[in-house]
Amino acid sequence: MKRLVLAILFLFYFFTVFAGDFDNYFFHKTLRIDFIHSGGREPEQMTIIDMKELPFWSGSTTNLIDWWNYGNNFVQVYDSATGKLIFSRGFNSLFKEWQRLPESKKKTLAFYEVVEIPYPKATVKVKFFSRNFKTWKLEQKSEYYISPDYYMIKHDKKYSDFKYELLWGDSTDYENRLDIAFLADGYSGKSMEKYKNDVERMYKFMFEYEPFKSYKDKINIWVVYSVSQEDGTDDPRKDIYKRSCLNSTFNTFGSDRYLTTTDLRRVYDFASLVPHDQVYILVNTDKYGGGGIYNFFSLTSVDHRLSRLVFVHEFGHALAGLADEYYYDEPEYADYYPDSLEPWEPNITTLVNFDAKWKSMVHDTVPVPTPDVPEYYNVVGAFEGGGYRSKGVYRPMHTCLMKELSAPGFCPVCRKALEERIKFVVGE
Repeated sequence: MKRLVLAILFLFYFFTVFAGDFDNYFFHKTLRIDFIHSGGREPEQMTIIDMKELPFWSGSTTNLIDWWNYGNNFVQVYDSATGKLIFSRGFNSLFKEWQRLPESKKKTLAFYEVVEIPYPKATVKVKFFSRNFKTWKLEQKSEYYISPDYYMIKHDKKYSDFKYELLWGDSTDYENRLDIAFLADGYSGKSMEKYKNDVERMYKFMFEYEPFKSYKDKINIWVVYSVSQEDGTDDPRKDIYKRSCLNSTFNTFGSDRYLTTTDLRRVYDFASLVPHDQVYILVNTDKYGGGGIYNFFSLTSVDHRLSRLVFVHEFGHALAGLADEYYYDEPEYADYYPDSLEPWEPNITTLVNFDAKWKSMVHDTVPVPTPDVPEYYNVVGAFEGGGYRSKGVYRPMHTCLMKELSAPGFCPVCRKALEERIKFVVGE
């Protein structure tokens, strides 16, 4: 029944916001909205502080409504004259990750964040939403009326002089392709050739995995040569700090291997040089680490022996919102996915609403929950352990690249989710 309802909703959106609507409501360029996401566990605010016009729109012009409901944040765009929903996107953010940590109950923080929407032809109402972790529902946090000639929007400005090029794909066709923009961090001018080689090594390795192998002709690989003053990145636990252009750092939220950046203004300034549906930052270090945030950005170190596998794993997070399927027995993760709520991520379940997940992919002979024994290692089921919890959260298979880097690839459920997102972005 749940799948039938989703199908009906999809058809409703298809006929409500169809291909012709893009040219009715939008120019073929981007409105970048920079905002501050601030607060503690509650309340929180999402406040616009800057807007910029970019010269192209790289997203789909047919799939305008994000009907999956993925992400801990959401942006919705309405035609102000009619009240019609004309664009929406879900995404994750570092603020929402921090908000789930115990310290968010005691303090407030502010994070710089960015969303991009098609550039409107007339005044639109933009609404920002954030997910309530107690109910799992998206709650509106702010709304703004934005006209295309609003004085706050910066026009006709180049935000970087860095060089760029297309390494793979078709530079004349970006609205119908998945455009991945690579940025360099911790690569000095003398390391730019290494950076280009690292990009080629990473994306070619990704093309060895499904579904990217089958869809590589629908992907564009763009490279921005963002030069840092020094090689390397920050490693606070070792008191190492580098002058890198994107300010990446290990030890995010106290996790030594979690490699991120909070300098989203610079990240998206440099990404603005090229079409981009996904932004991937390569960090010039041999330390193990990375991070991937849904519809936001990804990072990985490049010179660790497992870096290529981390690269693909993190892209699973960023492109399709896939959850980590590994788990701990640590108290801080006990409430990460409440037993009474179904996670939105497509590859984990609490079995609260398994029908809405991959139940249709489980053979009738496979028990649910599924015993994690050799008999069922190669079938889709519901194996306990995932989403950082060893009990109460279930994953689709015994192993998968979202669980462990030694896995042969993505499981069928994760591959399906990735394929659906690729099709959505390229307009199929």
